Amino acid sequence: MCLILVAKGAHPSYPLIIIANREEYHSRPTQSLSFWHDHPTIAAGRDLTAGGTWFGLNRQGLFAAVTNFHEPTVAVKSDYSRGMLVLDWLRQKPESADCRLQNPGQLQRYQGVNVIFGNIATLWWDSNRVSDPRQIPAGITGLSNHLLDEPWHKITYGKQVFKNILSRSFRLDTFFELLSDRTPARGTATRGSGFLPDLTAAQSPIFVKGPLYGTRSSTVLLLNQQNQVELVERSYGPDAEILCENRLNFQLQPIS
Repeated sequence: MCLILVAKGAHPSYPLIIIANREEYHSRPTQSLSFWHDHPTIAAGRDLTAGGTWFGLNRQGLFAAVTNFHEPTVAVKSDYSRGMLVLDWLRQKPESADCRLQNPGQLQRYQGVNVIFGNIATLWWDSNRVSDPRQIPAGITGLSNHLLDEPWHKITYGKQVFKNILSRSFRLDTFFELLSDRTPARGTATRGSGFLPDLTAAQSPIFVKGPLYGTRSSTVLLLNQQNQVELVERSYGPDAEILCENRLNFQLQPIS
């Protein structure tokens, strides 16, 4: 189960900090974080199966990240990849971006999905399991594979540790320490879902280790007061070993 934690206006030096874990099958081909050769303004990892991405930012300050919405049964069979929602958002013109990803009818083409999207100043959460997008408030917000700020262990525990980190001087590695935390939930881990049901309890920690499915990457995005971005991604193998680390530092470009 994926995790996205957003700190908006929660630190005096960094108006926006976003940290995230991506859970996926280890067999799914993936390209690590980089600027894309076919979309040079987009900084993201890439799903080499469907062509989209799970977390990305462009040089003009548009951001998006996606998680699946877990349900007891699959409500709709779909050939549409949810990662394309992120890509479509990032490759549009910033001046044409608003608070909707697509019209509601188009969003229903996808299996259950959550998307955090917007620009560096204003972020939104949308899902095809809610009627309207909701603006991400100031403070610390968490999203996994259900509703925004759903009180699952990895959200409540992650938000508390995230808040503690931001209350003191921190190193970049401190965020990765949080994202690699394997503290499990006590009792029932999450609401039951039809997605890998036998692994539901094992997926309760922030970092999920498994031979077939688990945390594939952790990403940290820091935006400072000068609109300078530090974007770092660590990729992991089935034994939770670090396969590589990719780092991008760039200045956001003003919208002309």
